[in-house]
Amino acid sequence: MKKHGIVDALYLSFFSRDLYRDVATQWKGFGLVYLIAVLALCTIPGVLRMQAELNAWQVDQAPSYIRQVPRVTITKGQLSVDAAEPYRIMNEKTGEPVVIIDTTGGTTSLDGSKAFALFTKSTLVIKKSEQESRTFNLSDLGGETIIIDRASAYDLLDSFTDAFPIVIYPFVLILSSVLWSVLACVNTLVCSLYARRLSLSLSNSAVMRISVMALTPALLISAVLTTTGITVPYWWTICVLGSAGYALYGIQANSRSQPQDLSDNKIVGP
Repeated sequence: MKKHGIVDALYLSFFSRDLYRDVATQWKGFGLVYLIAVLALCTIPGVLRMQAELNAWQVDQAPSYIRQVPRVTITKGQLSVDAAEPYRIMNEKTGEPVVIIDTTGGTTSLDGSKAFALFTKSTLVIKKSEQESRTFNLSDLGGETIIIDRASAYDLLDSFTDAFPIVIYPFVLILSSVLWSVLACVNTLVCSLYARRLSLSLSNSAVMRISVMALTPALLISAVLTTTGITVPYWWTICVLGSAGYALYGIQANSRSQPQDLSDNKIVGP
C-alpha cells in the first residue's frame, strides 16, 4: 500500500529515501500521470508570466503601432488601402519598418528590409528569417469583405490577449511533457545500469517511476524561478545533472544494504 501520495512527493522528493522506496515498490505504472500532473501545476507560472508580459506590451507598445494602421479592405482576395503607397507601419523607437503595404507592385519581397510582413494586392509575405519568407494568398480568406482599421485592430488584439492563456497553456504543457519525458527516459537508462551494479531487482517501470520522481525538485524550483523572474545561468544543464543525481539517489535508496531507520527523514543531497 502506498505510504505517500502526490502532495507528499512534492516536498519529500527533495530528501526522503523512504519516498523513493515507496515509489519503487508501491506505486504503479511508469509515473507519467504523476509527471503530467506536476507539469500541469508548474506550467501555470510560466503562462501567467507570458500573459503579464503580453498585457504590458498591449498597454505600452501596441498603441504606437495601431495608431499607424490605415483602413485596409480585402474583397475576394484583393487588397486595397486608404493611404499613399507604399505604406509603412514603423517602429517609432528604431525608425525601421515593421509592416509594408504596397498594392502597386513596386514592392514584391522583403529582401533587404527590416519589416517582417508585406501586404501586396493579393498576397501576404511573412519573413521567417533573413533567408526565408513564406507567402500566403489573400484569396484563402474567402469571398467575404474584410475591413481592418484601428478600431478592429484594437478589438483583434483584445481578443488575442484574452484567448492567449487558454491557447498557449495546453501547447506549453504538451511540449514540456515531451521534453521532460525524454529526460526521464535517459535517466531511466542510466539508473538501470546503476541498479544492476548494485544487484537490485527493480523492474523497468520501477526505475522509470524513480526517474520521474527525481524530476520533481527541478520542476518545482523552475516554477519558483519563473514566478520570481530570477534567471540562473545554465539552468537547463543544472536541471539535467540535478535530476540525474536525484535519480541515482533514488536507486541507491532502494539498495538492500541501505539502512532503513529514522535517518530516512534527514535531509540528504542527491
